[in-house]
Amino acid sequence: MVERVNNLIAISMCSLPEQRILLLAPTGKDARLTQSFLVEAGLVCTVCSNISAMCIELEAGAGSLVVTEEALTGAGMRQLQAALAHQLTWSDMPIVVLTSGSGNSTVSAYALEHLGNVMLLDRPVHIATLVSTVRTALRARMRQYQIREHLRVREQDALERERLYAAEQHARAQAEAALRTRDEFLSIAAHELKTPLTTLMGNIDLIQRRTRRDGGLSERDTRSIGVATQQARRLKHMIDSLLDLSRLELGQLNIDPQPLDLGQLARRVVDEVQPGLLQHSIICRTPDTAVMIDGDEIRLEQVIQNLLQNAVRYSPNGGKIELLVAADERAALALLHVRDHGIGIATNALAQLFERFYRVPDTAIEHIHGVGIGLYVVREIVTLHGGAVEVASEAGVGSTFTVHLPLRASYPVDHNERVV
Repeated sequence: MVERVNNLIAISMCSLPEQRILLLAPTGKDARLTQSFLVEAGLVCTVCSNISAMCIELEAGAGSLVVTEEALTGAGMRQLQAALAHQLTWSDMPIVVLTSGSGNSTVSAYALEHLGNVMLLDRPVHIATLVSTVRTALRARMRQYQIREHLRVREQDALERERLYAAEQHARAQAEAALRTRDEFLSIAAHELKTPLTTLMGNIDLIQRRTRRDGGLSERDTRSIGVATQQARRLKHMIDSLLDLSRLELGQLNIDPQPLDLGQLARRVVDEVQPGLLQHSIICRTPDTAVMIDGDEIRLEQVIQNLLQNAVRYSPNGGKIELLVAADERAALALLHVRDHGIGIATNALAQLFERFYRVPDTAIEHIHGVGIGLYVVREIVTLHGGAVEVASEAGVGSTFTVHLPLRASYPVDHNERVV
């Protein structure tokens, strides 16, 4: 049953000429008689007048050849052999040779050796035997057509894969070019914006100093200048983040590691940040002894500031922010934790939190400003130091960001903490 279905499939894959029997007999009468038997059995049969005609018909397609031994003269044999040599790799044309019945014919022996897929059928042959043999040859040919179709599908698949690969490479090249253009734009824009911003912040500072000297401003004007100062600092932070992003994308963000006490750095950053906070208080806990690492002070200061600003931003109702520095001697790691008790982060957003331009899709925080660069820059700076950063959070409870940095060799650990 399976073979019959496969044969039907193969037949549907080939044209009518490819299913026919090409018949060559020594006389027209023999050919017409044999043709009538095959047609009566439901087979398509084309009579050929000579080898040359058979070779021409063979180019149009055939399911099998039926040829009498007498028709295979020396020249005809070579001509047929040459025609069969041009078959494609999947093709092995079945040939039924009707022999004289001697069993030791030189022609039959040559045909077996040089024509390939040959079946010998001694005459006189019973009609049923002839039809059965030809059907067997056709079934073999149908299997070859199946192989041809399989190879054709594989070739089409290969071509499609090549086309998709070429399209992917083209799309990737376009995307990379677009990214380079974007990075160049961000770099140029950030540099161009920084110049007028520096001038703006300088003039705001000058106005504040003049008003302090001349007796001050009204409460309303003081608030306005405070807002301008706050927004200018916010814009400066965004521009600095864009510049850092541009440097990261171009591979130009470098660090200069020097011996550094992480606890001392944390305390200094808190002392600088705390006076500007109205609703938040930062509790900083560090060991009594130095937590020594090899780090770039400016870049790690940027990491701490970003984490603290992030904690403030996502604690809109104010409250306590904790910064903890510790040393894990067994793991040879310095640990820096920044914990807030704000709105927290949904679990399904944690995996993407450190990706560039990512913002948590939460309507509750749509009013909170940011472009999704800060945490990406934090991760990259920490990675350049050979460390890692992770986050634990629960929506409505708060978040804890933990930075792991390698301790310096032979670091002594004191578990006492200093609180400021």
